[in-house]
Amino acid sequence: AFICLVMSRNMYPGSGVTSRAQYQMAQQVQQNQIVTPQKLQELVKQIDENEHLDPDVASFLIEMAEEFVDNVTTFACNLAQHRKGDSLEVKDLQLHLERNWNIRIPGFHESASTAKKTSIPDTHKQRMDLVNKSQNAKR
Repeated sequence: AFICLVMSRNMYPGSGVTSRAQYQMAQQVQQNQIVTPQKLQELVKQIDENEHLDPDVASFLIEMAEEFVDNVTTFACNLAQHRKGDSLEVKDLQLHLERNWNIRIPGFHESASTAKKTSIPDTHKQRMDLVNKSQNAKR
């Protein structure tokens, strides 16, 4: 059976822990974060050396990044289940990202197109040309 679990990075074990245990838990949570405050600040520095993120803004951006990854992963897992797959594949992520977020995955977009081009028969094209010519002649 196909099982896809998305672990929430915001879950903390029970209360009543000592400050050392809280520190260790905070370190572990930071290691599990997709984007750390330090990495986010490094990214900001690449854009503007003089800019500094407010801690509340950094927390919000980190939370948004984690929610985005959780959302994409959950939806892609549902797509994999729908196609009766037993594993999550790039095409599951690709389909969701392209359709819902208009994000193309480099290197995979060319090989797996999600939209089919419709071919118009030559006879239809000829009829449409005749219609257009007759409409232009009446003007």
